[in-house]
Amino acid sequence: MKAEDENRNLVRRLVEIVNDGDLHALDEVASGPIAEQARRWIGPFRDSFPDFHMELIDVIAEDDKVAGY
Repeated sequence: MKAEDENRNLVRRLVEIVNDGDLHALDEVASGPIAEQARRWIGPFRDSFPDFHMELIDVIAEDDKVAGY
């Protein structure tokens, strides 16, 4: 799989994790301090906005840059 495809898939998975509020699923995509920082952000965010939902229309990747809308 090309790096761009992996990066697109990573962004899609991160959006799913935020939408589901599944903090344990972060272990699939991150570890160490990055995963812990994400948990500290996602948990309180989901508690404050339980109905929040992101929808990705498209994800564009080039090299190591990814943009979704």
